[in-house]
Order: sequence, then structure tokens, then C-alpha cells
Amino acid sequence: MEEESAHHSTVDTMERRTRTQSDLVLEEREHADRLLQEANARADRFLQEANARADRLLQEANARAARAEERADRAEQQRVNAVADGNSLADKRVAEAKENADKRVAEAKADADKRVAEAKENADKRVAEADKRVAEADKRVAEMKETTEKLVAQAEKIAAEADKRTAEAEKRSERAHDRLCDFSRYALNLAQETFTRSSPRLVNANAGLLDTNKLTYGCQGRVLRHHDDSATFDFVVGTRKEVAAEIDVPIQEYTSRDVASIKPVTRFRSVADTDKLTKRCLKNARGSWEKTKTEFQVPPKRRKCK
Repeated sequence: MEEESAHHSTVDTMERRTRTQSDLVLEEREHADRLLQEANARADRFLQEANARADRLLQEANARAARAEERADRAEQQRVNAVADGNSLADKRVAEAKENADKRVAEAKADADKRVAEAKENADKRVAEADKRVAEADKRVAEMKETTEKLVAQAEKIAAEADKRTAEAEKRSERAHDRLCDFSRYALNLAQETFTRSSPRLVNANAGLLDTNKLTYGCQGRVLRHHDDSATFDFVVGTRKEVAAEIDVPIQEYTSRDVASIKPVTRFRSVADTDKLTKRCLKNARGSWEKTKTEFQVPPKRRKCK
């Protein structure tokens, strides 16, 4: 269970890391999209401002041209009047006015064209800068995606190794459990055979057990010992690895002599809650006795010495 919990914890951690990396990738892409939208909006705004400025300058130039033409018309009228009057100075002033008007119109158009070109150039530069930032964002997204794939592959590898180790541990546990069951059945059969062989020779089985203080029952790590007017239960305690290592040794060499010689493969330890343990042991012993009491003779009560 601990290995499965560690496995699930590792998988959950890697899944959270994978989700965090995916969220970062999405945030980078959204940031890049916002930058591109802002750059396009700025470029459009600058282009609109440049067009509006050019239109305004053109309108001003047209207005100036109109005023110049109006002045030219007035000058022409003055010239006509001057010609009518015979004054040649009006012609000269009209020519100068037209020349000045044409010059101002040309300057206004040149200035407007220059400003439009500058606005377009600035817009192109900002669009290029936005494209560069978008390329950098795409590069970061690709790097984050590659990192995420590596982390996912590593997590899958760790999960596969954990599953493999869990399967091996389960197999070892099953083998140890099977050996323990085989040992329990062997010990119980041996105890029954020993009792069957010894029952014709024993007149009082209970008195014999109290005298010899040998083990009368042992199964799945529980041992019952008889004492004077009492009986105690001993529980075998050991790690799974220790029990498996000890059970690997053939049990016949220990159990072929008598049940008490099983001690080399056991270890006894005291418990904290003796009352709870005693109740449980008595319950198990009562159930076992109800199942097998017909196979044993009821020994007579032993008289106490006065």
C-alpha cells in the first residue's frame, strides 16, 4: 500500500507539473497574441493619424492654393484694371503673386508627402518589431512544449517502474503468504499426527502437557502454551522480509522433532494492549476448539494437592 501511495503521489505530482507547464504555454501564447493585436492596433492608429495629417495638410494646401488663386484673380482684376489704366506695375505684381502661390503649394505638397512617408516607415518598423516578438513567443512556446513532453515521458517511465516494483512486491507477498499457509497446515497436521500417535500412550493428556510445558497448538504465528491452571498466547512478530527469509529454510528439520523446536524461526514481542489481545486470542481459540473438539478426548479434571 505504501508503494502504491508513493506511486499515486508521484503520478499526481507529475500531472500537476504537466498542467502547470501547459498553463504556462497557454499564457505565453495569449501574451503573444495580445502583443500582436496591440502592435497591429498601434500600426493602424499611426497609419490613420498619418493619413489624417496628410489629408489635413492637403486641405490646408488646397485652401492656400484657393486663397492664392483668389489673390491671383484679384491681382488679375487689378491687372486688368491697371491695363485699362495703362499701369504695367500690376502685371508684375500678379506674376509675383502667382509664383509665390505656386511655390507655397509645392512646398505644402512636399511637406505632406514627407510626413506620410515618415508615418508609413514608423508603422512598418513597429509591425516588424511586433513580428519579431511573436516569433520569440512562438520559440518559447515550442521550448515549453518540448520540456513538457520530456517531463511527461519521465513521469510515464517512473510510473511504469513503480508498477513493475509493485507487481514484484505483490508476487513476493503472495509467495510468502503461500509458504506461511503451507507451514501452518504442516504444523497443524504434524500436531494432529503427534497427538494421534501419543493418545493411546497418554492417560491424562492435560497433565502431560502441563508437565512437559510443550507447545500444543501453532498456526499463523500464534502459539498456545500451557501452565499451571492457566494458558498464554505468544504472537510471532517479524517483518515480511525476515519471515520470508526464514520460511525459505526447510521447516521439516525444525518440526520433525517436536512442535517446540519451531523457536529458531520465531521471535516474540510484548504488546501494549494485553486485554484486547487476550480477548481476540481467546475468541480465535474458542472458534478453533469448536471446530476440532470432536477429534480430541476431554481430559479428566486434575485434583489439586492439599
